[in-house]
Amino acid sequence: MGQITKDIVSVCDDLFAQLAVNDPLSLKRASRNNSLSEIQCQIKSVDDVEEQNKYTIKQIQGGITNILYLIIDHEERYVSYPILLRIYGENTEYFIDRAKESWLFYELGTEKHNYFGPMLLGVFGNGRIEEYYTNCHSTLLHERKYCPLIATTMQRMHAIHPSMLMYSAKERSTPIMWALIDRWYELSCQVNLKEKLEHNNNNELDKNEDNKGDDKINWKGIKDTISQLKYICEKVQQMHQLEPIQMLNGAHDSGTKQIQTQTQTQVQMAYQFMFECVFCHNDLLGGNILYLQNEQCIKFVDFEYGHYNYRAFEFANHFCEYCGFDCNWKQWFPNRRHMRDFLACYIKEYVNSVPVPKDQQQQYYLPFTLRQLYFNRSQSIENGKKWDQFIESCVDIILVFACANHLFWGLWSIVQAKFSKIDFDFKKYAQQRLLHGLKFSFEALPDFVKDMLNIKSC
Repeated sequence: MGQITKDIVSVCDDLFAQLAVNDPLSLKRASRNNSLSEIQCQIKSVDDVEEQNKYTIKQIQGGITNILYLIIDHEERYVSYPILLRIYGENTEYFIDRAKESWLFYELGTEKHNYFGPMLLGVFGNGRIEEYYTNCHSTLLHERKYCPLIATTMQRMHAIHPSMLMYSAKERSTPIMWALIDRWYELSCQVNLKEKLEHNNNNELDKNEDNKGDDKINWKGIKDTISQLKYICEKVQQMHQLEPIQMLNGAHDSGTKQIQTQTQTQVQMAYQFMFECVFCHNDLLGGNILYLQNEQCIKFVDFEYGHYNYRAFEFANHFCEYCGFDCNWKQWFPNRRHMRDFLACYIKEYVNSVPVPKDQQQQYYLPFTLRQLYFNRSQSIENGKKWDQFIESCVDIILVFACANHLFWGLWSIVQAKFSKIDFDFKKYAQQRLLHGLKFSFEALPDFVKDMLNIKSC
């Protein structure tokens, strides 16, 4: 039996024994405080399947942040169902607050949120065990087979307000994306500088293929792009700010002149809707979206980057993930028609589930006006044009956030390339995002954004 298998068995003995006598929804910690961090580098030496006296242990492929194992107590000494054991990737504390993430994961898997996520069954030094969904499979997003179900599930998630993230109004209203992009940019610059010094010392800089020609990352250009996108987001928010947001946030002064319904254009509604901060997954790639065949429903997993963020970022991230890790932007990034259809499924769930408070003037409350717009869209040609104007404006905003999404994951990948022990070409992925992905998304930007950024269409 390999050393890592012995450690996994030891952890499972500890945690499963607690499950046998305690509430499985309680957050448990292994009494021996086991940690697998010192042997993560030996992960490749583990056989795909190892039959032991106590457990069947099978490594699950596909993740690029953590190392996953399916554990089956095949004699049902402690549990009668398969579970998932997750070993956190080395140095992931650079990206993830593990204490906060564990409690968030725990809360999403409770009855309070209708078991939206898997149940947390226990934690140990650098990992956890959690519910494993059986008879399910991950999704291939470019096949677009489950888009209506994904859109509906996404909206239900956006309506959740985890208590773990509800400490302050500022945290609920501040999107996480800019803070992470800034942080990862600084870390990426540090990594890049250190690598340059190491290459110079070894006289190998000119031999490094990753720093030649079209594959060279312009760090000054990346910083300028971050500043440009921040400017665009701030500018369009100011241009399309609506009075209702102030009212709902308690900032409305009775003496403030109210904006009349007829002046609240569909474009303004789109910007208010897409820039609203909601609880987002922020990493909805195909591997994190499972289809449960028995229940015929979609489940999201891996909420490591879950936090409040712009609604538009969630859409942009999801659509970028259609292109997979191969990043074939031209072939797989969805066209405007598909994005419109996806948004329509999302909004259908939104207008049917978001309540309109009785104490609010309906004409100033976004869910009410959006509900009217959605249900009246087929009533007349004029109403159809209003709906088209709204939904096309939503797509325009998503395309802006697609640029930000390339920065988000491109910078993340630069840092991962330095610290992660996972067998994945993070440098190549960073180049695909920061070079080719950004170029593709800039070319797809609507003309008015290109004018603001002084970007010439190619």
